[in-house]
Amino acid sequence: MQECIEKSSKRTTRAEKAQALFKSGVRPIEWSADCWTVKGSKGEYTIKRDNDVFTCNCPDGLYRSHQGELCKHILLVQLFIDWQRDVARWAVKTMVEAL
Repeated sequence: MQECIEKSSKRTTRAEKAQALFKSGVRPIEWSADCWTVKGSKGEYTIKRDNDVFTCNCPDGLYRSHQGELCKHILLVQLFIDWQRDVARWAVKTMVEAL
């Protein structure tokens, strides 16, 4: 019984939420190299990058930024950036191998 209580009380981390969003196909809209929009559960949020410091205008992002933590929208953008980099590397590698 205690095991069931412990499992049900486990909270999903922001990183897990961001990964779940990414796996479900949610992608940020990239407006520039340093600005994205992410559709959230309560609206659209703007994520900006300035010298590798990310900010988000969602309530959690505004609150957590002062604590050195990142919201799920920023984490989603970071996943997206990594994914784009991996796809680009794969494309270059594939083109070079085809030569």
